[in-house]
Amino acid sequence: MITQTLTYTMMKLPKIATIAFLLSAICIQAHSTNYYVDALTGSNTYDGTSPAKAWKTLSKVDSMSYAPGDVISFQGGQTFNGNFNIKNNGDSTALIKFTSYGTGQAKINAGTETAISCYNRGYIWIDNLNIYGGWNSTTQTGSNGGGIYFFNDLYKGVKLGTVKITNCEISGFYGAGSHYGGGIVISSWTNDGSSSGYKDIEITNNSVHDNGMGGIGIVGQYVSKGDTVYSFPSVYVAYNKVYNNLGVKNYTSQFSGNGIVISQVSGGTIEHNTTYNNGWLMGSTGAGPCGCWIWDCKNVVMQYNESYKNGTPKGRNDGEGFDFDGGVVNCVMQYNYAHDNHSCGILVCEFGNSRCSNANNIIRYNILENNNSPKSTSCEIAVSSFGGTVSNALIHNNTIYADSSTCAYDDATSSKYFNNIFYSKAKLPIISASNASALFLNNCYFNTIKTTYRFNNTTYSSLGNFRVSTSNETLTSVTYGYELEPLFSSGGYGGTVGTNSPNTLTNYCLTPASPLVDKGYDLTKSGFKNGATDFNLINIPSNGPFCIGACTQTKTSGLKEINASSNFELFPNPAKDFVTVATQTDDVKHIRLMDMNGKTILQSEMTNNLVMNVSDINNGVYLFNCQSKSDSQSKQLIIRR
Repeated sequence: MITQTLTYTMMKLPKIATIAFLLSAICIQAHSTNYYVDALTGSNTYDGTSPAKAWKTLSKVDSMSYAPGDVISFQGGQTFNGNFNIKNNGDSTALIKFTSYGTGQAKINAGTETAISCYNRGYIWIDNLNIYGGWNSTTQTGSNGGGIYFFNDLYKGVKLGTVKITNCEISGFYGAGSHYGGGIVISSWTNDGSSSGYKDIEITNNSVHDNGMGGIGIVGQYVSKGDTVYSFPSVYVAYNKVYNNLGVKNYTSQFSGNGIVISQVSGGTIEHNTTYNNGWLMGSTGAGPCGCWIWDCKNVVMQYNESYKNGTPKGRNDGEGFDFDGGVVNCVMQYNYAHDNHSCGILVCEFGNSRCSNANNIIRYNILENNNSPKSTSCEIAVSSFGGTVSNALIHNNTIYADSSTCAYDDATSSKYFNNIFYSKAKLPIISASNASALFLNNCYFNTIKTTYRFNNTTYSSLGNFRVSTSNETLTSVTYGYELEPLFSSGGYGGTVGTNSPNTLTNYCLTPASPLVDKGYDLTKSGFKNGATDFNLINIPSNGPFCIGACTQTKTSGLKEINASSNFELFPNPAKDFVTVATQTDDVKHIRLMDMNGKTILQSEMTNNLVMNVSDINNGVYLFNCQSKSDSQSKQLIIRR
């Protein structure tokens, strides 16, 4: 009716008047208002439309209605006690935004309640706020609410508009509406069983910590087998730090204490997040939490994340770094770094009653270091059917360093392992695959004690026996695979990066002397794709050569490796605190110690039997370079304590 009236009115206006009428209509539609809130000088009797006429309290914010494009700004550095509900929709071109103005973040002290709630509304943006409650992880008391809680229970599969949560700090909340999270929860659950949800979700640059149920949770309608509709078609979760969300001791019916958990997504990216120290106090004796994981998702990429020191109480399940769980299909986990977690660094698993079985996922160019921190008998990566079926997982070009566990466990169907490095210090088989359909090709296996292989319930004492008896590491009568030390730059000492970009880690770059340089298998020969870059984001030529492991060779241009007959000697090597440089010629004038990227750490003019102090240098593999009048030569120096 409105459209008909507008059309009729325009027909009766002359051309110039018609243009003026249209401009007027556009201006009315685009009108939006900036509102201000000041806890010190504001008043709820003001109209709120300028800092000088700001409102005072959250109750005023809660009582008002807003139009698309409205911005509600809280004075930075001030504290606002209470909470508010968002009752209006923005639109696709004009979100309703809640943010800070002035200097610093405004603080919202929600006490025991949920700070910000939004029920059946969309096109909302929450930005640059410090939101906190009274939950205390140590005493497990203090709050019954959540930080930011969006919920959609509309019937018939309604997808509400955009939700953006950016640049916020959220802490001290038990959890709202779900065991999936305490800090941020975006949820959809309907009585008619339809997959209502949100069209577009963005959660970026937030610090979410010290909550109970978990950090960030996105969860949609639980659906039956064969259902093809998902709640969330587009999700972007990036550059968040999620930590110290320890779980709830007396919540025993389900897991709690996840860092990031996402489900019912049909397309999305999870990248550049750091999740650590989550889950350690959760109360469930069944399924447990994880640093960063997804379930019931398809077409999701998880990349450039670091997850570490996540766990569960002694004797409890889970506590992994990363997880592709039940119902995950056609997803990619790449360029991630997991270390020092309670359980394995990466889990790929199926619990059995999801809409579809876990299948066709890719795990590549990840680094796993010293997970299973309680020194359990688990593994660094587990691909397990558990209560259902996992099939056709492609695991290639990962670097796995295990100080106390098996590198890889697999009981799934038709898993394929190419170009991985398995390095272990444990008195355990380096791999353990119980399903004979698993394929291993062109991997490197190295155990500092003795390398053994467990396959189809039989243990093999050498790579040769493993090849002959299982047909692994062989293809069209050509043998593949290596049982050699990979010669990392500084393996086992990766530690914490903590920058939301773990790909600066160079400890697992191969040294120039590594036997694995340029020895990678071209995956296109088996019908798969090689990656575009390695873990360190170094481009991989489409036609090779390829390397084994997550990282390519470290380049040291202009240096020439000298042979054992050289007059240049280093001793002791490996060194601990001091190293002696000896030469039988006076031609060497200058020496320098470099890391594997060619960066100079120490240098000196050469004297006979020079002793250099290396006690302040980290363990690892380095290059000692000697410069003469006519040549530049180098040798590897290992520092090990």
